[in-house]
Amino acid sequence: QGVPTADCIGEQNNGFVTKLNAAGSALVYSTFIGGQDYNAINAIAVNSAGEAYVAGQTNAWQCDTQGIPAYTCFPTTSGAFQSGYQVNGGSMFATFTKLNAAGTSFLYSTVLGDTAPNAQGFTQFVSFANGIAVDSKGMAYVVGQTLASDFYTTAQAFQKTAAPILQGGQIGGYRGFVTKFNPAGSGNASIVYSTFLGGNNSNFSDLVQGIAVDSTGSAYVTGVAGTNTFPTTKGAFQTSCFNQGGFCLSGFVSKLNSAGSKLTYSTYLANTDGSVTYTSPRIRIDAAKNAYVTMMSNSGAFPLQNPIQIYEGSSLTMAVLNATGKALLFSTYLAGNGWAKPYGLALDKNNVVYLTGQTNPGNPDDFATPGVFQPTFGGAEDAFVMKVAPVAADVSVQNSAPGTVKSGTDLQYSILVTNNGPDSAGTVTITDAVPTGSTFVSYTTSDGTCKAPTVGAKGTLSCKATILSGGSVTITMPVKVTQPAGKKLSDTAKAATTLLYDPNTANNSSVVSTTVD
Repeated sequence: QGVPTADCIGEQNNGFVTKLNAAGSALVYSTFIGGQDYNAINAIAVNSAGEAYVAGQTNAWQCDTQGIPAYTCFPTTSGAFQSGYQVNGGSMFATFTKLNAAGTSFLYSTVLGDTAPNAQGFTQFVSFANGIAVDSKGMAYVVGQTLASDFYTTAQAFQKTAAPILQGGQIGGYRGFVTKFNPAGSGNASIVYSTFLGGNNSNFSDLVQGIAVDSTGSAYVTGVAGTNTFPTTKGAFQTSCFNQGGFCLSGFVSKLNSAGSKLTYSTYLANTDGSVTYTSPRIRIDAAKNAYVTMMSNSGAFPLQNPIQIYEGSSLTMAVLNATGKALLFSTYLAGNGWAKPYGLALDKNNVVYLTGQTNPGNPDDFATPGVFQPTFGGAEDAFVMKVAPVAADVSVQNSAPGTVKSGTDLQYSILVTNNGPDSAGTVTITDAVPTGSTFVSYTTSDGTCKAPTVGAKGTLSCKATILSGGSVTITMPVKVTQPAGKKLSDTAKAATTLLYDPNTANNSSVVSTTVD
């Protein structure tokens, strides 16, 4: 009730957007999005205000300006970049829609595709939107592929024109696109930039499937490069797709600057023997701007870096590309010797990766880990959820002090922080609050830097250090005991890691108690 489109229109498919409450027990809203004929929503992003941004495609073929009822059209807003259009039975438009937080109205909605009809007044070609991201300013980034040689591009775009999508009047290969929207704008002003992204071989397609955006507005995109002329940058991790005859079927990762005018970096991400590799429709970046992607590979020639698994017949791989696009920080096969196709990818604050998709494992008993919700393979092709820690370190704390101390004297705490591996712990923050009944005297540390309280005051000692696997840091903190005899002092030392997975947080703190004589 109150949603923009409450009824399903047409004889085929409508897209939809549904919001559930936090408990998953009720619908906050649920709405159709589409016109007559075929419509789909392929991707969603949400801003900090709870407004949903969605992208997909439509073939609302009866939508025109000749008296056809408006309800048969894909719903567009008054400030849309494209609204009135005609399509024939085989063409398709990409779509972008922004909903308000309550799901009761469209704040912006447009189609995106051919900009010039043919002699009969119809648009002819197919455009799809596969992915969407939103930045902190509310700008939307939509990616996909198109057969429209007249697809709209902006004056300063990285690729204003595509290598011939049409060959002698016949359809050639798809070209990827990246379009950045300002939903507060109107018409052409609602597009910040729009660019093609692909090679110059018309026989094969380049598809942009996934996107992520960093705090500077740079866009990281991934997909499938079908051409061996897909644009790469000097010094990138892979500048060749290793195939011959103009054909590739390779993953790629490309980073566009905030204006969409230049590639910061662009690299293939492929098997080194020329066999097929392609990415899933998702990419994520961490705080250091490293890019995380999942892939499917049909051989054992995918480049590995600190792998969890080597090739055992699995089609599922995952890679982490560094911030410059020049090297892999991590790359591994997953899922044993089975077939697995990735569909979804998420990243938490510790850079732990969550994957979901579809699988037919070669050995079902080896696929699932112990104690999971469903350890038994249920059919020919099951869904799966997988959690992977590309970088992990078990950081432990041991705090020690004498069992007794006299009031008015100094008591020294010794804090040993150890990295039990398997990886470097990066920056570890160690904290120890001066216990009640004492004041700060001094500190020493075997490594790193510290911020200390004022001598004779309360406060917290805070130290930072990089601890390699198997390494440790020792910190001492003497305090002056002001607690009267017969009481106890209790001190807690803690350690925490950032941008890292710690598999055992139970040993991240240590408490020691001392009796005052």
